[in-house]
Amino acid sequence: MRFHEKYLKAREERESILCIGLDPALKEQRKHEVIPEKYGDDLLGFCLDIIDKTAEHACAFKINSQYVLFKLTLDELMLLNQVVRDKGCLSILDHKLGDINESNNSAFYWIKKAGFDALTYNPYSGNLRDAADDAHHHDLGLFVLTLMSNPQAEWIQKDAPDDQPPLYERIAREAGRSKADGVVVGTTDHVKNIDLKRIKVASRDETIYLCPGVGKQQGAMGKIFNALGDNLLVNVGRAIIYDQHPGEKANGYRKLFEK
Repeated sequence: MRFHEKYLKAREERESILCIGLDPALKEQRKHEVIPEKYGDDLLGFCLDIIDKTAEHACAFKINSQYVLFKLTLDELMLLNQVVRDKGCLSILDHKLGDINESNNSAFYWIKKAGFDALTYNPYSGNLRDAADDAHHHDLGLFVLTLMSNPQAEWIQKDAPDDQPPLYERIAREAGRSKADGVVVGTTDHVKNIDLKRIKVASRDETIYLCPGVGKQQGAMGKIFNALGDNLLVNVGRAIIYDQHPGEKANGYRKLFEK
């Protein structure tokens, strides 16, 4: 089953386009938004609890590699992803991979072995078509960073001379030509309606739009629905996983995203 079909199946069965971001930080890492003391440094236990409390309201989980890959073992990642699958949800590794083909292929092998369904990809190495082909060979979906929610990304992804298309548009077009499964498009203030429309036009019909920035970054959802259509995965992380009642919070976002 192609990733787009997996996405449609999960979206229909879960009646949700909510993707929950798992960004579990230890108290040694920062002062705020850390996992509760009762978990100690048990990132796996925290993530499993969040999945158990929220999965009925979501169709996907996005695990941020910057938080887990230096802590969790391969077996623990396999267990985490098995639980996500058992809940009927998709598992996306937010890894922002981007390297030469040989290195990418090594990553695809281990990402698939760990049980992920898809990953995020940084296109700046230029070999996007090969990356999409190789990811699909490993039965992985590929989401290409296109216009990120981080406002500091604007100078490289958006700014362009008046007679040139912005880089995000060129990336979206190349992602479509390469048959990548989706693009990552932020929802924060620096992402304007015209940006979304240009991305939509440059993309293919099956493109899935993974949209971070809602929640703690205060991204606006209305413009995303109006410009990008139905193939959405709306990611909310910290606003859910660090709430005292993550299940209720997830349900609230799921209902908010209903059209």
